[in-house]
Amino acid sequence: MRSRGWSIRAAARKVGVSRSSGTNRARGYSVYRAGQLVRTVAPLDRLAVRAISPRSYRKTNVFK
Repeated sequence: MRSRGWSIRAAARKVGVSRSSGTNRARGYSVYRAGQLVRTVAPLDRLAVRAISPRSYRKTNVFK
């Protein structure tokens, strides 16, 4: 969706995740546990086309 020019907010809304989750995935983020860096999630490449995991869909399929 991002490669088609959709905004982060619109793409997140369409797949049923929160705005903050969509922004975090698009910009990348770090995961900390007890003040220690556990892992870093790389930002998504805006032009890369990826399949959306079925776990990301809302309970009602928005792509019907």
